[in-house]
Order: sequence, then C-alpha cells, then structure tokens
Amino acid sequence: MSIAVGRPGREFTFDEYLSREVGLPRKLELVDGVIGPFSDAAKRALLANWGTDAILRLTGTAIWREALDAYEHKGGST
Repeated sequence: MSIAVGRPGREFTFDEYLSREVGLPRKLELVDGVIGPFSDAAKRALLANWGTDAILRLTGTAIWREALDAYEHKGGST
C-alpha cells in the first residue's frame, strides 16, 4: 500500500490503518503535549485521510506559505 497525500481525502479501512506499513498504534498517548506515538507512515496516512484541501480549509494558507518559505530558504529537499 502506498500512502500518498493528495488534494482529496482518502478513505482507509480499519485493517489498513492498523497495518504494519501505516503503523498506527491501537492506543494513543499524550506525552509532553504531543499525541502519539506516530511513525512517519502513520502521519502520512492521517494526512492522506483528510487530504490537503480539507487541511488548508481548516488551517488557512498563511501558515503553510510561511513554512514552505522557511523550508526553501534552509535548502530543504523532498
């Protein structure tokens, strides 16, 4: 299973969420104000479930433009 974050959200089955590739824990913890633990694959799955359009509607574009600008100025790459 490939976990790609796209503009529209993606529906996952319960089995997909609990698969080893995604790695979501069955129980979540709150440690030092952070919900988790989440692997990078699990974070991508959660973002893929929402989709970028919904994330932008919820958060606004300014924060993402600021983050991208900082990332590009630090020489970030994908």
